[in-house]
Amino acid sequence: MKRKIKSYFAFTSLSYRILVLLPIPVLILLICLGLPFQSGSGNFYYRILLFGYLTVYEIATDYWMLAGCLSDGGSSLKYFRTSHAGTEVVRNVTLVDLLRRFAFCMIFAAAIAVLTGEAAVLADGLAMYCVIVAVLNGSRHLEGFQILMSIAVLSQLAVAAVSICNNMLFWHWAAGGEILTILLLLFYGAAALILSGITIRRITGRVYRRTAALA
Repeated sequence: MKRKIKSYFAFTSLSYRILVLLPIPVLILLICLGLPFQSGSGNFYYRILLFGYLTVYEIATDYWMLAGCLSDGGSSLKYFRTSHAGTEVVRNVTLVDLLRRFAFCMIFAAAIAVLTGEAAVLADGLAMYCVIVAVLNGSRHLEGFQILMSIAVLSQLAVAAVSICNNMLFWHWAAGGEILTILLLLFYGAAALILSGITIRRITGRVYRRTAALA
């Protein structure tokens, strides 16, 4: 894992790590802690709001990470296509990037769960991660910050829709909510693993094919 983290730090710039990885997430977390969450009810709107903010942040900041890497004219991975070791480096970078996104999603979900006493929020956090990764698998075919920002804003609708569906399931679930929470965690956890695996294979596969063509 140390080698993978070193690859991630080598790929990302110092300004990216300082400006993107710290201030904005901390600001959103402070907003989270400052909202009038109540135990048991009346929190759904605040959850949607915060998850929407985090979704826009995660997708928009990909412009400085792997944006356009799946496009034919993408320049973010051209350097790694000139070396046979590039595939391993890109795999490490992609893995750490996914782990970082997963950690952010679950930290915010856990914070809201603690504030509200609703463990089911953890399922929403996993669902948000799945939406973000799914959107990035499409948005990385495109280039341009304005396009990416538009996709990031629209992706809030997907997060809201999934959260509403989860909320409706709890509303109509006849058995104990703990059982549904576990089922949702298993479902979204499996989806997260599948989407993460697809993401790593697509990006590293593209680099490998380009490298092999140059050989």
